[in-house]
Amino acid sequence: MAPDGTADAQINLFFRIGPVASRRPRTWRRYAFSLAVWLDFLEAYGTRWDEAAPEDFDAFKQSRIRDDRNPGRVRPTSFDTDRAGLNTFYTWASQRYGVGNPVPTRSVEPAQQEWSGPGSRRDPVRPAGWPRRQVKWLLRTAFEQWRDIGLRGYGFDEVSP
Repeated sequence: MAPDGTADAQINLFFRIGPVASRRPRTWRRYAFSLAVWLDFLEAYGTRWDEAAPEDFDAFKQSRIRDDRNPGRVRPTSFDTDRAGLNTFYTWASQRYGVGNPVPTRSVEPAQQEWSGPGSRRDPVRPAGWPRRQVKWLLRTAFEQWRDIGLRGYGFDEVSP
């Protein structure tokens, strides 16, 4: 909702039919928070979300990470989460409404990146603190299964061969 209490139907549609619609509520909250912070930032400068330019995004990045006047500064990894959410939103909005994406992205050749998933894109101004690798975590039960079967040689029935 905007500061005046009105809702933007175009933004709300992103959560109903956009790429976030099928995700978990925790993802919805994170995307909603990223969009709310971005929209509040744009509101302070009198810019509508569908008129935002890359310069606005650069100023947002500066404010979120480095501006001493901002008591709510965040770490580069948190900002990267905001960047990813905004890029997802604007990629969807550009296809649906024809608005420009103010989040600078460019394609990266597989030889230039450590992880090369299909259609990988990255922000060329990604914060320096962003982790350069994809860390995968295992739940305890998955780890124990990997340990028992892979290292100890047990079968899936947990019986040693």
